Amino acid sequence: MASGELRVVLLTNFIPPYRIPVFQALQRRVKQFRVLISTRMEGDRDWDADAGGIDVVPQRSITWNRTLNHPSGFSEPNYIHFPYDTLTQLIRFRPDVVVSGEFGFRTLNAVLYRRLFRKSRLVVWATISEDTERYRSRLHLAIRSFIVRGVDAIMTNGASGIRYLEKFPIARHRLFAVGQTTDIRAFASVNAGREGAAAHRIIYSGRLIARKQLTTFVGILNEWCRQNPLRAVEMWFVGDGPERQKLEKMDLVPGLMLKFFGSVTYSELPAIYEQCGAMIVATFADEWGLVVNEALAAGVVVLGSVYSQAVQELVIDGENGWVFRAEDIEGMRRAVSRFLALDETSLAAMREKARASVAQLTPECVADKMLAVIEFARNVR
Repeated sequence: MASGELRVVLLTNFIPPYRIPVFQALQRRVKQFRVLISTRMEGDRDWDADAGGIDVVPQRSITWNRTLNHPSGFSEPNYIHFPYDTLTQLIRFRPDVVVSGEFGFRTLNAVLYRRLFRKSRLVVWATISEDTERYRSRLHLAIRSFIVRGVDAIMTNGASGIRYLEKFPIARHRLFAVGQTTDIRAFASVNAGREGAAAHRIIYSGRLIARKQLTTFVGILNEWCRQNPLRAVEMWFVGDGPERQKLEKMDLVPGLMLKFFGSVTYSELPAIYEQCGAMIVATFADEWGLVVNEALAAGVVVLGSVYSQAVQELVIDGENGWVFRAEDIEGMRRAVSRFLALDETSLAAMREKARASVAQLTPECVADKMLAVIEFARNVR
């Protein structure tokens, strides 16, 4: 069966706006593409729930919150969804291929559908990395081992996700790395030049939460400014969250200024990025981190933790940014010092490399890779 004749269902929690361009591109490549969602939007997100013309069906779901305690020492709320009509929805639609997000209850239902309808195929979309999965219990691991025996293929974000999945009972040739992206055209269209204060202005974009190590990073900036009293440094925060009050109350030296934008619309981001020189991604655990794609496309170099899989896959130390380990405070200091020590001419060369490094990572490119996994699953025996 040609890909243009396939009926494909994606099972996921909700549709964030940055994934819409990829889903639209995938929808154009198959006969019918439907997304079953557990909720229109999770409670800690202020995004618009508009799906951009994608065929979306909300499921009957039970949702509850629990606190996720990560071995790195941070805790944060986590939404758990229990979509209890998954099998009914699948039988009603009768997809040729099911793409199921993660390894939870919906995927167990997808395994059952795969067994009931032998001509159907199942792909798990595991948006994970080794570091996001370190807290998983033995029960989680047992469920995952059971699930992988019933799937035809698994796609994940990158090499870290592949390494994690290789310990489960599935053949290596059924594992595929498919990086993440969004429509980067608006970011790629901004001026890559940065002059004056903008050249060394640092931006953070995302939720202000403990996992992102923002107070630690600001402390490092504060220390640098104390040691370099003739220099002034600005840091901008785009987004909101529980760490904002802590950041606003920090005792800063005169040379360091923090600016808080709060939540902004996605369409406003490129113009903000255009006024900044570097993006900080000091996370302890991110399965990807699309701000890295956005920043690089906008000509913003990245100071990034290797625990962001996007940093692992896209950032080359000294070429389009600087890389460190989140727990290595001295490594973070070195990255800050190397960035702030560079002149505008050297930074301009890095900005061109940054933009070029993601030029081909378009929604169409990612949709083609996803379709290749779907076609593999469809033809596998």
